[in-house]
Amino acid sequence: MTRTIFPSAVSSLSRLNRMLAGKAFDNARFFILVDENTYNHCLPHLIARVSRLHEAEFMEVPVGEECKDIAIATQLWQTLLESNADRNTVIVNLGGGCISDLGGFVAAGYKRGIRHINIPTTLIGMADAALGGKTALNLEGSKNQIGFFHQPAIVCIDPLFLNTLPDEEMFNGVFEMLKTFMIGDWERYGQLCDMILSGTLDITADLLTACAEIKNAVFIGSFTEIRQPDETGNKFICRALVNIFRSADLLDHAAVHDGNAVGDRQRFFLVVGHINRGDADFMLDALDDVAHFHTQLG
Repeated sequence: MTRTIFPSAVSSLSRLNRMLAGKAFDNARFFILVDENTYNHCLPHLIARVSRLHEAEFMEVPVGEECKDIAIATQLWQTLLESNADRNTVIVNLGGGCISDLGGFVAAGYKRGIRHINIPTTLIGMADAALGGKTALNLEGSKNQIGFFHQPAIVCIDPLFLNTLPDEEMFNGVFEMLKTFMIGDWERYGQLCDMILSGTLDITADLLTACAEIKNAVFIGSFTEIRQPDETGNKFICRALVNIFRSADLLDHAAVHDGNAVGDRQRFFLVVGHINRGDADFMLDALDDVAHFHTQLG
């Protein structure tokens, strides 16, 4: 059973420290998985706030999708084996989705499964990648082709790490939150759309918690009520657009990260937001924009 530490008045990392000092981790030996970015920008914050990890060993891998390779997973298994890591070993994944994918995979495979902890440092990690026990490696250029579902012992979501992100990474996370709220919380969906339109984007603890709770509920199969628009023609349009907006993920697979692509993707999701919220005056122009976006994806 995964324990998720949500943002609150008390630092999430402080609460993680108390949890790691508990009986469940009495004999644990910790290995922190990082890449170059999280080693430089995030590891100092973690060590300063979680004394239980002061003597942890760390393993560094390449930044991004390059690390999600069976050769690198094998190197990590070899490091654990040479360090005499036993079944009380805990891998602490400090990073974005690539780190949690790789670290969870390594944990699932080592000695038939050891514990791991996800500490997401990107918004998309906090909104999706670190949740649900998803682990994966890439295979011959195809993304996430081999993997396991291996639930983390703890997911610790601390907005502190968002201060280290460039704007593009923040946008990626915002889009994931929009997708989640689109199927699970219309009120917060509208709130987030309004923030983006007004240029006052503020990812609050409430938004992070609500997004993670929806994802967790989906993963454990308890999410039975999807908040849909009223029973009007908008509902049909909404359902059609759900299938269309999934194609926005093609931008990720194509590794398109320039400003124009980010702008088009943002505009696309805002268009969907207007339609879902029943703005009839905006609808025809919005559909034209969606068609234009979809054409660009080719």
